[in-house]
Amino acid sequence: MSGAEVTTDDVADGNLSAMRDGSTWLEPGSYRLENLDLTAGTLSIRAGVDENGDDTASLIADAAFPICVQIGERSETVGAANLVDGSFVSGPDHTGMVSLLGRTDDGILFGRLQFDLATPQGDETSFTDGVFRLGER
Repeated sequence: MSGAEVTTDDVADGNLSAMRDGSTWLEPGSYRLENLDLTAGTLSIRAGVDENGDDTASLIADAAFPICVQIGERSETVGAANLVDGSFVSGPDHTGMVSLLGRTDDGILFGRLQFDLATPQGDETSFTDGVFRLGER
């Protein structure tokens, strides 16, 4: 991921921060462990399987970090992202990665992300240098 200087310590608990098309994007968020769903503002990330097709909830329970989730067209080994305002979605040509780096004793899931999204009309948006520290809902 780009921007190695940005760390999960750079965002407060309960938030996701990223550069969206070169501008700072910061939203409160949370996660649901079952079929791992991360949400922040109008951004929803389905990350239920890692790049090997293993269930991320089980990997998190086993503290098997880091866990890498490919983002693209959702399948048995790929998660998906959707930015509801604007109808931006991931797909075969708009991909990226979510890296789950750990979970604190009080349930804060933290990690990094970057991906590109597009609308059916061809408009594009990019999230880079993303970091998150999300509580469970």
